[in-house]
Amino acid sequence: LELSNGVTALLGEQELEEGHYTQVRIVIADAVVVIDSTTSYPLTIPSGTLKFVRGFDIVADEETELVMDFDAARSVNKTGNKDNYKLKPTIRLVNKVETGSIAGTVTNPENLPVAYAIAGTDTVTTSYVKGNGEFTLGFLEAGTYEVSIADTLGLTYSAPGTSVTVGEQTDLGEITLQ
Repeated sequence: LELSNGVTALLGEQELEEGHYTQVRIVIADAVVVIDSTTSYPLTIPSGTLKFVRGFDIVADEETELVMDFDAARSVNKTGNKDNYKLKPTIRLVNKVETGSIAGTVTNPENLPVAYAIAGTDTVTTSYVKGNGEFTLGFLEAGTYEVSIADTLGLTYSAPGTSVTVGEQTDLGEITLQ
């Protein structure tokens, strides 16, 4: 969860031959879910493999940076009455140079708000609002999104028609949840 609000970590590097690629696969041998920073539980990954079916091009003498945006809140599911967890991955694969972002500052962040970028009926990405109220919905392809923010008390904010331009950050400024 530390990798949110546009923060990333390098998963790997590989030189590839020039050309068009249609998918990326990641094999996961073992995974755990940590609750309250203290207790670990095994995380079941049904196939043991994450498969991203999205084409991308490798151009000679150019670096391509792919971002895998993992939505933990939608991907890790508790099953049954016991502490069993299963991964049903909600992960986007995007080429970083083809994205922009949306940011803002919630003036009343004390009740753990979450920000959402929605395209049509699809929640594209989510981000927990930091303690200082700042949030970033990162790695969004160019287009128009509805930004929705809700906290644990049911206070909300909505900004339909928020535009994202490649290489730019759309700043919503200060937001007060009501």
